[in-house]
Amino acid sequence: MKLSLLLFASSLVFAADWEAVRRIPAAQRIEVTERSAGGRLRATLVSASPDTVVVREASGERSIPRADIRELRVFDSGSRAHRGFLWTLVGAGAGVGASLAACISCAGEGRDTAKYVPLSVGGGAAVGALGFLSSPYRTVYKIR
Repeated sequence: MKLSLLLFASSLVFAADWEAVRRIPAAQRIEVTERSAGGRLRATLVSASPDTVVVREASGERSIPRADIRELRVFDSGSRAHRGFLWTLVGAGAGVGASLAACISCAGEGRDTAKYVPLSVGGGAAVGALGFLSSPYRTVYKIR
């Protein structure tokens, strides 16, 4: 009984994931990772049915069965910008924390700790800005 309930619940979860794929509008850029080859295919979505996804690539249209798809991601340039700004702020905050923690006792020695903060904030923000180089694709469907 418990096993059948678990199988039913997991089928609902996977069905819900596939419903997100079916809601993707046509002409949207997608990235598909196939189970068999493991390669990634970047193409334009033509249509999505309950069993297949039809994509258009440079060589023409191609139908990919749902069973062959390990992961499907949708192009979303906004997520790249969001992630980049977030990691830039995190890097700047880490730079402030590192500069203040590196010389806690400097204030008792007559040194100015504030002169190191801008340099470390800039360095931390530069490292955090690498978040802008992340993938612009957002995962919509993934087999666990």
